[in-house]
Amino acid sequence: MYCSKECQKNDWAHHKAMCKYITRRDRENWGKDRLDTEGQLVGFKDATELSDALSDWIDTNHWAVGIYAKAHALREGGLRDSGLKFTQNPPKVLVIGLLCLPGARALPPGRGFRVIGHDWITVERYKSGSAIDLENWNHTLPTQRSMRERFGDNSLFAGLLPVRFEVLGTIISMLSFFPQRHPSPVIMETDFDVEDMRIAIDDAVRLSEGSMNAGLAFRCIDPHNTHVALPGKFVRSNKRWAWEPAFPDWEGYMEGKYDPPGFDSLKLKSLISSLKSEANMLQLLVMFEAL
Repeated sequence: MYCSKECQKNDWAHHKAMCKYITRRDRENWGKDRLDTEGQLVGFKDATELSDALSDWIDTNHWAVGIYAKAHALREGGLRDSGLKFTQNPPKVLVIGLLCLPGARALPPGRGFRVIGHDWITVERYKSGSAIDLENWNHTLPTQRSMRERFGDNSLFAGLLPVRFEVLGTIISMLSFFPQRHPSPVIMETDFDVEDMRIAIDDAVRLSEGSMNAGLAFRCIDPHNTHVALPGKFVRSNKRWAWEPAFPDWEGYMEGKYDPPGFDSLKLKSLISSLKSEANMLQLLVMFEAL
């Protein structure tokens, strides 16, 4: 197994959303030909190419996946504890099912897969699924410890949520770990309207899942202000994809100052119009971060 290159960088504040593991011993357990056939079933040259595309998709959408996971935990658990009782008693894994889209091999990062559903299983059930799953989990233990040490200085840090991404129709999957946090003191001290909060949580699901499925590639351009995620686009340069924000700030976008070229503004407008909360986008993003 190995961490993604991003995880090996020192700038953990920027890449705090996850640490990813990809099975390398699957080739030994399943056989190279079997794995390569799995990749070819969904249009890739082999399993490595499919794994690389999935890795890029996770990296591109790590902000949205974090919001998606938090919102579903809140739906299952309590508003006052960020869903921690549900996700940690007993410890659970969020399983996200992904459909590989036609032509995914040639698409920009973040556009090759579609979220079609999720499920929750206990960590114990995950580890007891097969000898390979148990081995994979045990290989993640050193990095789980490392992540806890890195985030432990933050008083709001509340542990790690494992997220398993499964490519439907294949045996290919990846396991990631997302830091969980206690709710902001502002949330704890606020006498909020429960129905309004439920609407906001539903909007968090709509925004996160919708942005992933529309290929809007939300990212945080300022690692110290994680709530100001912006949609973006990928441009091809020197045979590589590079992410660029669609516009510099939400304030200007909401005032109609920006009409970014090469960006699918209609998808963003359609996604925003589907939200039910009375709050504007910037207010919602700040709220999602505080939950």
